[in-house]
Amino acid sequence: MKKHSDELASYGFTNVEKILTPNELSDITNHCTKRVWSSAAAQETNQKLGPEKNTRSVYADPKTEQLLDSLRPKLELISNKTLIPTYSFFRFYPQNTGLGKHIDRPACEYTLTVCLQSDYSNLTDSDPEYAWPIYIDGTPCVTEPGDAILYKGHELVHWRRPLKGKFQLQLFLHYVDANGQFAEQHAYDKRTRLNMD
Repeated sequence: MKKHSDELASYGFTNVEKILTPNELSDITNHCTKRVWSSAAAQETNQKLGPEKNTRSVYADPKTEQLLDSLRPKLELISNKTLIPTYSFFRFYPQNTGLGKHIDRPACEYTLTVCLQSDYSNLTDSDPEYAWPIYIDGTPCVTEPGDAILYKGHELVHWRRPLKGKFQLQLFLHYVDANGQFAEQHAYDKRTRLNMD
C-alpha cells in the first residue's frame, strides 16, 4: 500500500494491480456487458467529431455504484484522504475509438479507471499499442482485466490513442476529498446519495 501511496503523492497516479478478485471481475464484467448493450440503459455517444464517437456508456448503474462505495476504504488508504464517492460510469470502446486529451471536471478529483475486459486477438503483443495504454501526464499506463489506475483526474491531462484491438470495456469510479475544495458541491455528483437501489 505504501508503494501506491508514494507514487500517487509523487506522480499523481499509481497502477493498482488486481483491485478486483477474479469472481468480482467476472460478476461486474458480465453485468456491465449486458447493461451496455441494453437500449434502455446505454447511451450511444452522438458526437459528430472526436475520438469517443460510437462508444456506449452507462452512468451511475446501481451495481457499479455499490462497487464505488465498497472500494472506497482501500482507496482511502492509498490516497491518505477521506474520500466521498461522486459517481460511477462504464464505457464500451470499439475498435478505432479513443479518448481525447483532457482533464476531468471537479467531481473526478480522484479517479479509478478499471479494465474489465478487452480483446486484442487481432494484434501481436509486439505492437506498442497492444494493451491500449492510457497516457497520464504523458506516461503510458497499461492495465490487464481486473487492474486499475488511480489518478488525480482533475489535475493531470490524460488520453488514449485510437484502439487498435477489437474492443475494451472500462469502468470509472470517481471521488472527491472529503476535506477538499470540491466536497460540498460535488459529493455524490450533486445527487442526494448514490444510486444503489
